[in-house]
Amino acid sequence: FYVFSTSTEFESEKGYSPFAVYAILEHDGNFQEAAKDLANQGYGDQDNDPGSNESKNSILPAPPSFPLQILPEYFSEVIERAARAFAVPTEVPAATLLSLVGACVGRSRAVKVKPGWTENPNLYLGLVARSGLGKSPCMKAFLNGIFRIEKQRYDQFQEELKQYQMEMEERKGQNKSDLGPPPEKPKWVQIYVEDTTEEALTGALANNSKGILWYNDELSGLLLNLSRYRSDGKDGGAKARLMSAYDSGPWKRTRKSGDNAYIPAACLSILGTLQPAILPELFSDFDAAIGFMPRFIFIRAEPQGPALWTDETFDGEIRERIDLLIESLIEFETNEEDKPKFINMTNEAKSLYIDWFNEQSMEPWREFDAQQYEALSAKLRGQCIRLALILHILESHANNISEFQPIQADTMQRAIDLANWIKQHRAMREMDGEAEARI
Repeated sequence: FYVFSTSTEFESEKGYSPFAVYAILEHDGNFQEAAKDLANQGYGDQDNDPGSNESKNSILPAPPSFPLQILPEYFSEVIERAARAFAVPTEVPAATLLSLVGACVGRSRAVKVKPGWTENPNLYLGLVARSGLGKSPCMKAFLNGIFRIEKQRYDQFQEELKQYQMEMEERKGQNKSDLGPPPEKPKWVQIYVEDTTEEALTGALANNSKGILWYNDELSGLLLNLSRYRSDGKDGGAKARLMSAYDSGPWKRTRKSGDNAYIPAACLSILGTLQPAILPELFSDFDAAIGFMPRFIFIRAEPQGPALWTDETFDGEIRERIDLLIESLIEFETNEEDKPKFINMTNEAKSLYIDWFNEQSMEPWREFDAQQYEALSAKLRGQCIRLALILHILESHANNISEFQPIQADTMQRAIDLANWIKQHRAMREMDGEAEARI
């Protein structure tokens, strides 16, 4: 449904799916309520079996469960405890852990796949889950280590800034000929940002060449705001910068006001949550064509039953495993030239990856239906390397060995298994199409 008129409740010169039309006309644009209403009317899979793996309140099939076996036991125990303590699907703590490792490592480590192709471990990851699931408390428990270190850094920055201001004030009353060079103004080296503007994000990236985590509890707001920088609905360069930062590329911003910025290697990680019903409305066909949407990994988290009371807690030694991991990874540094330190793959690991790579590349040629996922598949090939690096770092930390040992074949196989699992979740992005067919 494409709108040309400017005198309707729809935005002109924009395409809408049947589900979006229904949500706007019948529920004032509330996609969550529209999805619930359709389910109550009988649309979608209605399963009355309480032991079924299907979600009764969803018009979508249940997603595959997170493959805990791909993680070292040291961390799979953490994921299982967190899932029980917060009564959430394992996808919530598991996805948070993967994103957390990628963000804390940032540009400090990379895998050189071949000359001209390197991958850092940062991810753009969104947890797709309904409101009230309890995902935010669980995610914040994992992020607590970052919050604590961020406060320490901010307090230190405030002390250094106060000292700097005092020294600058003292210089005002002195003879210029007696003055030496002025003190260097301190920088606040942030680890993460939350509710931020593009200008503030630019400053944070400029002060931390290793990278920044952009954590947003409601990811839909972040993504929708990217289209509001210009009156014609175009992103004005914001999406292009995010695409570049995904690959640790240049971040260039030019303003008429003169507030310009250029960061030669900006590394960004994105983590957040969003509602299932609104996911299909966040990306246009243009976003898919330019490669913006395929950079995101969306993982659905569906409860397998009611969140009953539990005495289980997420504290003590089990929680310290995450805090110690964060403290360790925050200390990772780039080399003397502010470039990543590289980690190699064994020949066996690379051979496994090449076989899987070729298999993914052949799919659109063998299966007509797979052609629509070609852009996603292309990005997934790079994300598999990122996941292999994340798993390798988790294994190195769990076994207390150097991360500079090469990535082993077993680790690469686990990364491939994880990439295939993500591929299954990505296929469920067609949920809007399923809803349209039923409407």
